[in-house]
Amino acid sequence: MFCHFSLVYFLFIEDGQASTFKPNCTLPPSGTNYVSGPNTRGTLTILWNCLSIIFLCTWSIQRLNVPAIRPRAKPTVQKIWRAILDLRTTTKWMAFTVLFPEYLVGRAFGERLGVKTSVKEVSQFVAVWETVHAYLANMGYFVLDTEGDLGINELQTSLAKSAQINSLRLKYRYWALTAHQLRFAITRKIIDPPKVSARHLENLNKGEAFVKALALIQVSYLIIQLVARKVAHLPSTQLEIATLEFPASSILTYLLSWNRPQGIEGVYVLAVKQNSHGRKDIVKTIAQQGPLYLWLDHRPKDTFYEELGPAPIPNDATHCGAALELPEFVFEALSRNSEIATLAFGAVVDGTLFGGLHCLAWDISFPTFWEALTWRISSIIICVLPPLSIVPVGFWIRSNPWWEESARMVSPTTRFILSLVLVVVFIVPYVLARLFLMFEIFRSLFFLPPDAFIDTWSGSFPHWG
Repeated sequence: MFCHFSLVYFLFIEDGQASTFKPNCTLPPSGTNYVSGPNTRGTLTILWNCLSIIFLCTWSIQRLNVPAIRPRAKPTVQKIWRAILDLRTTTKWMAFTVLFPEYLVGRAFGERLGVKTSVKEVSQFVAVWETVHAYLANMGYFVLDTEGDLGINELQTSLAKSAQINSLRLKYRYWALTAHQLRFAITRKIIDPPKVSARHLENLNKGEAFVKALALIQVSYLIIQLVARKVAHLPSTQLEIATLEFPASSILTYLLSWNRPQGIEGVYVLAVKQNSHGRKDIVKTIAQQGPLYLWLDHRPKDTFYEELGPAPIPNDATHCGAALELPEFVFEALSRNSEIATLAFGAVVDGTLFGGLHCLAWDISFPTFWEALTWRISSIIICVLPPLSIVPVGFWIRSNPWWEESARMVSPTTRFILSLVLVVVFIVPYVLARLFLMFEIFRSLFFLPPDAFIDTWSGSFPHWG
């Protein structure tokens, strides 16, 4: 414990000296009808305001897939406990968003392109198939009831790894099918098209309007405060500047996933047609038509009630894949790794935005000269490395096609060199720069100049914190 305390003391206390200051405001005389707020702000005030924005932005932006169907909870205590357990998935993705907001941007971009392609393809066979249908399908809303006749009992080892993950979800009676898989099932006359209107599906959306409104108020307060301080020639803090990245990233993700419903917990069951019984040969094709994944090994096991519903579609699934509508030469250049291409887009756009916003703190006061220099270098690294990595990432994608090992066009030595260059030149510096910025925004709170604690008229703006 002494070692831990010493480390914190060394990191956050400069020159072995620590001091605190507590403002002491005079009380108003009797008969006063209105008392304005103090003209100062504290360290914790700055911290809580920024943390509340980060929390609200990363929480409200989560649009997770349909969870596993579970038995109805009867006792109140059981309902409360289940609600607490349900927070685990959202909390996990919220923490992931704080660390890697560019991943959500890339995933939303890829799914938007995949949904656009799905609407164009499926609408040729289905009378009513709009954007909300495609989004809900990719979330696992449309479920095929095979009645136990089309399931498999073993892993399809001849498939690519993403298809193997998909085939594991096809071992049971209920199958949650994506938009691309539904198109295949409809064209093969395995199921009839779902007959549900877009308006009905849109009414299922349980987006947390209150949380979004609160996030909007907090973001507006932060922007007004930064502008007011700039006009008054008062310094802002590194934490306030860094917090701007999360609303910017959230807005970009919101726009890309505008039509994607939120909070869906039920499913729409589609019965298998009688003439499709015994067609176990379709399992391999349906698995290949499913989503792709970046994380392929040591994945957690699905926990669900197989007698009630399907294994949920994982939240890290990428739904563009082979269905992404790209020019043929681009598709071949990417070696059919379009799911990585869309995530790379998120890293380039959001990563550049992240670094650019940190550059706004270029002339802000830092505890030491070296910290100021490291901040500037780290901001430039994060801003510049993503676009510079486009060419080497493209070569790496080209040399690592996902569908089969034998299709790789380059030697193992070349693939190793490409991977080494990406890791040493791009990934490691990027991660180190991000870690330093995240550490420095909190350390610098303990070494702010006195003017940073002067409040402006923006302190009277409605906010939470």
